Amino acid sequence: MKNPVKVKFLSGEEREQIFRGALEILEDVGVGVEDEVLRKVMLKKGCIGSDGSDIVKIEKELVKECIRDTDKKPVYKCINGKELNLYGDNRYYGSLIIDPFVLDYEKGIRKAVLNDVIRHARLGDALPLVDHIYKMDESCSDVDQRIVDLKTIEAFVSNTTTSLFCAPASLNSLKTWVDISEIIAGGSLFENPILSAYLATISPLFLTKDVGKQLMYCIERGVLVRGGPCQMAGATAPYPIAGSLVTGIAEMLFLLVAVQSVRKGAPFVVGIGGHSIDMKTGNVIYGGPIKDILHIGGMEMTEYLDLPSNCGVFSSLCPNYGVQNGVEAALSAVFTYFCRNHIMGGMGTIGNA
Repeated sequence: MKNPVKVKFLSGEEREQIFRGALEILEDVGVGVEDEVLRKVMLKKGCIGSDGSDIVKIEKELVKECIRDTDKKPVYKCINGKELNLYGDNRYYGSLIIDPFVLDYEKGIRKAVLNDVIRHARLGDALPLVDHIYKMDESCSDVDQRIVDLKTIEAFVSNTTTSLFCAPASLNSLKTWVDISEIIAGGSLFENPILSAYLATISPLFLTKDVGKQLMYCIERGVLVRGGPCQMAGATAPYPIAGSLVTGIAEMLFLLVAVQSVRKGAPFVVGIGGHSIDMKTGNVIYGGPIKDILHIGGMEMTEYLDLPSNCGVFSSLCPNYGVQNGVEAALSAVFTYFCRNHIMGGMGTIGNA
């Protein structure tokens, strides 16, 4: 689906300023890379490290080189054979299987059960706009916790024909996702890329050992990497929107360089994040105007850099069904709808975070 109308939040000069600010952070401050193997791979690529420290710094020209080398026209496939071309003005939509909790219409807030995974997978699969379904690594209360990953993934993939999207909680979970997806793909995710994985930095400017290993494993097995930050303005990033955007773009560019360090020319889909903290209470605000503006700014930056992108929208802080929830979710999507965004995800969430 193509969108003929666009909105503009950042001027050309502002986009350039944010890009320059992100480059300065990567060159002068750097990012903590906990996994020694990935750190060595990045140093071999030309990044800068120092003895006794896990900080990796990246010079501006290397970042620009990696942006040029990135595959900017990735093709993502559905189990049913449909191709999702994540470039240009193409637009696709995604739904979510389970949040950390389920808001049951009759019983209220409760923990997820296996039937939620099955029902929501079938519902998303039946919606004509949905080509992409996201399953969090959330537990189900009625499944043996020793095999909960295996059982919930089995329930998911057995009830959808769309593309598969995961956010693995561990390397072992990722390996389960990959093993199952390779079987469905006919043996190779390079030849039939039906699986993507969201991998995130920890703001500010840190990549854990497990996520570093996940990143390398994804690239080695043909999983489409979708990476980005989830910076929280006022807590893990500057409260001003411009400062939060600069921090987020710096972390995103770091992940892009990490991907290119493992395999030159690999695709990388930017995952747009960005939230804020209520400075009075300390609560996370996972919806509302600040998140929306950060997402719009992030998507405009990916367009500026000519990178494929996805964004989780349709956010609402209202923890019940009703008009307020619908209005909040609609408002969170209305402006991002008019940006260049290759996957709009998050349909089906309620009472976010």
